[in-house]
Amino acid sequence: MEFQVLGRVGYRCGSEWMHPRGALRQRMLGVLLARAGQVVSFDLLAGAMWPGTADGGDDRTQSRLHLHAHRLRRALDRPDRLVVDHHGYLLRVEPDELDAGRFERLAGRALATDPGVPQRADLAREGLGQWPDPWNGAAYPGLDVPLLADEAERLATLRLDLTEVLFDAEIRRGRHLDVLADLQRVATEHPLREPLQVHLMRALHQAGRPAEALAVYARTREQLVEELGLEPSEDLRRVQDFVLSGQGPVTPGGASTVPLGGPDQAGRHPEGIRPAPAQLPPSVPLVGREVALADLDRALAPGRARHAVITGLPGVGKSALAVAWATAHRWDFPDGQLFVDLQGYGPAPAASVDAVLDRFIRGLGGSVIGLQDTEERITTYRSYVAGRRVLVLLDNARDAEQVRPLLPPESGCLSLVTSRDHLGGVLARENAHHLALRPLQPDDGVTLLRSLSGDPEAADRDALRRVADRCAGLPVALRVAALRLRQDTVPTGLDPATRAGGSGDVLDWLDLGDPMASARTVFSWSVEALGPRELHLFTALGVTRGDRVDVGGLAALTDTDVGTTRAAVEGLVRANLAQLHDGWVDQHDLLAVYARERAEDVGPAEREQMQHRLLAYYLAQVEAVDALGGSDREQSRFQSVREANQWLDSAAEPLVAEVEQAPPSADEEVTGLSHILGGNALTGRGRPDLAQRLHRSAVLVAERRGDLGAAATAMQSLARITGKLGDHEEAVEQWERARSLALASGDPARLAVVHNNYTNLLMFRGQFLRSWGHLAVARRRCEDAGDAARGRTIRSNVGLILLLLERYQQAEAVLRELLAESGSPDSRAFSLRNLVMLELRRGRLEEAEPLLLEAITLAEQRSNHVLRSELGGLLGQLRFRQGDAEAAHELLLQSLEEAIEQREQADRVVCLIGLARVEGAADPSQALARAEEGLARARREGLRELEFRAMLVMSDIFDQVGQEDRAAGVRELAGSIRQDCGLPAEQAHEAW
Repeated sequence: MEFQVLGRVGYRCGSEWMHPRGALRQRMLGVLLARAGQVVSFDLLAGAMWPGTADGGDDRTQSRLHLHAHRLRRALDRPDRLVVDHHGYLLRVEPDELDAGRFERLAGRALATDPGVPQRADLAREGLGQWPDPWNGAAYPGLDVPLLADEAERLATLRLDLTEVLFDAEIRRGRHLDVLADLQRVATEHPLREPLQVHLMRALHQAGRPAEALAVYARTREQLVEELGLEPSEDLRRVQDFVLSGQGPVTPGGASTVPLGGPDQAGRHPEGIRPAPAQLPPSVPLVGREVALADLDRALAPGRARHAVITGLPGVGKSALAVAWATAHRWDFPDGQLFVDLQGYGPAPAASVDAVLDRFIRGLGGSVIGLQDTEERITTYRSYVAGRRVLVLLDNARDAEQVRPLLPPESGCLSLVTSRDHLGGVLARENAHHLALRPLQPDDGVTLLRSLSGDPEAADRDALRRVADRCAGLPVALRVAALRLRQDTVPTGLDPATRAGGSGDVLDWLDLGDPMASARTVFSWSVEALGPRELHLFTALGVTRGDRVDVGGLAALTDTDVGTTRAAVEGLVRANLAQLHDGWVDQHDLLAVYARERAEDVGPAEREQMQHRLLAYYLAQVEAVDALGGSDREQSRFQSVREANQWLDSAAEPLVAEVEQAPPSADEEVTGLSHILGGNALTGRGRPDLAQRLHRSAVLVAERRGDLGAAATAMQSLARITGKLGDHEEAVEQWERARSLALASGDPARLAVVHNNYTNLLMFRGQFLRSWGHLAVARRRCEDAGDAARGRTIRSNVGLILLLLERYQQAEAVLRELLAESGSPDSRAFSLRNLVMLELRRGRLEEAEPLLLEAITLAEQRSNHVLRSELGGLLGQLRFRQGDAEAAHELLLQSLEEAIEQREQADRVVCLIGLARVEGAADPSQALARAEEGLARARREGLRELEFRAMLVMSDIFDQVGQEDRAAGVRELAGSIRQDCGLPAEQAHEAW
């Protein structure tokens, strides 16, 4: 992960920078980064975020701090980066993860380096390169916090010091023309900074412009005398004297007008000197590789690494990147550039070390006659590069043994190595820099296609995007696609599709018959080089239908133990044929297509067994996750609730993809997964789409088998999701079907579940009395079945419906009784939510707060993001009624954003009503717009209970702006809706 404070305050976990929205989040992140690795006290943090706050330790302020810290923690790559103790917060940042830290270290090295050392300029330039604009911009911009203002001023002063070092060092080594324009700009902005004026005079004189140099002196002296009452310094006067002396420009010491072995201006080589080898192949224009090139610039700067290894999957552009960088820096190596394709992967045999050494020795002007063995060749090669500055590019290496003898040992030499293998031995023993090259970003892929496809202006951007998506950022595929696009239109079959498609059409389209340019052929060279275990695992990945699978799942798929499987996975990772992230294995999209193509050779019987084992593994894992929520948590495979929920977060999509393609032998696994995940496991994670696909598949499987009970369970789960997604007519039909199946099954427990869950649809539609009737049936059926666990769930809904019917004493008795029992964390969280709603309605704010905070903790532990968002809205209501409108507004906006993302229509309406209430005093027109939107959405979704709540808020706003008649009319209409719901026309509790 990386953080930035220079030019902008932000962070990134992947390829894109994120910048916090809102001043409070920016201030929190800025202060934590300014004191990275140190504990920032609550008082300091609160004072920065809310100026004038004297005490950051009071409950209200700490609650607000915890809220913002929670949101920041969710954006980080791992939760333990931001830790809290009884003193304050600490943000863990590694030395190279913060741009300001890198800048300070490089600046310190440059300032400490002797002025005569040429590398001083490189250090200074790299340090200034940490800023988006080396000459302008500020640190912590826009953050009006005294602590950050002081830090920004210190960094700006250090940048100016480093700027002076850069200009001085570049002028010393004869590169005055390269920096003159920037030097003039910076010197003009700082006219009283004498070292800058000294450097400007020197650069102008070196450029043969003495009159301009003297004009700088005259202008600087005039400003110094007028504004400071001072005469120019001795350094400035000395440069003036030198210019006036009439001496010519000074040639910097150590520079050579003709590189060793290079031609003169006429192209002739000095007598007796052999031309330096220039073996680099032609360089092709690159797109989207600026970050990678800059990474190599930093890593291979003078005084740093002497070897770099570029790795990546086949066809990602490793060779093109290496050649481009080497070509751009070839003049830094005047004694030559050596190149060889080691043929580590390809149709030809791998190049032998002896053959490559012979080639290099001849290229350096030596003879290989009489060399007896490899050792003698190595020593001869090293003798020829001794004392020289040579660049060596070793392309397409197979392993470390092939590379190590070819690395030049001289400090003035540098080597670039490309390989599909990680070459861990080279990285470890030779202290080489490692650059893992990734596929291009989508926009860069489109840009590359546009530039290569003939007529860039006429190209259809949507068509290019479809092709780029299917090429998944792989340059070898994008270049072939560009050639295709010159002749063909985009085939519809190349539209982005899921892995489950199983078609190799895209690989066919990307094959022009040239094995060097075919993605399929390029992949095959790597796959054919695998060992038996790794090859078997690669094929097994092609059998999976999801976009990833964990190591345990792969072990089940291949019927091997986890240790053996992990070793094989690591082999695929080293070969860049798979990635391993937190125990999960995935592949580049085109590699996945190729794996599926190879998996077509797996026989039907073996394939069915593999898929069955994988689904059995998923069912066992899901049962283990579920066990942590009950009394048998000691039986779980997971060590903690957090670990279990992290696994399910990652498993949800691939699990459903496997279910949709399940063989008949895995029917029980499919219905078992639907049963366990039928509550809030998927919908609570904000994935109703996955839940719908899972339960639809389970219904089909159960009905095909004639398992009426399983069909009823899956159908009622499907009905819940259908209603949540807005298709209420279809949902009602599915509920009726679920009830019929449950009755036919003869299982009272299943019938109880159907009746209980149906009330969730009825309650928000304002059908409170019907809900009460279904709950009464559910309780009787549950008692008949003797199912205590389901009984608690039903009683929780009983408490909620009593609350909605405004029978508060009865509701409180039920809910507190539930809390006193030892139920699952999920059921406790919902009971707490219901009790919080009750306490808020009764105005008991102090009693509501601890209950609400406990519920939030449970929802976070269970990864129930939907419930967590709903509770955030309730916390906003609480803060508003406690007098903190600012915190309430931010909480409600956050919950609204999450409800939209999660497609939770009811929660979205609740947040709009809450925002209308909060904004009413300051901005009635905005508040009315919120309420009207909430009312429109409530009517469209048939949410009668929320419809009258939106009307009550609207009537209050009309009263506020003096429109009493409209207020009375809206209030009367709201009262009639309440009566339709079985409630009195007048609301007894405070409206929200």
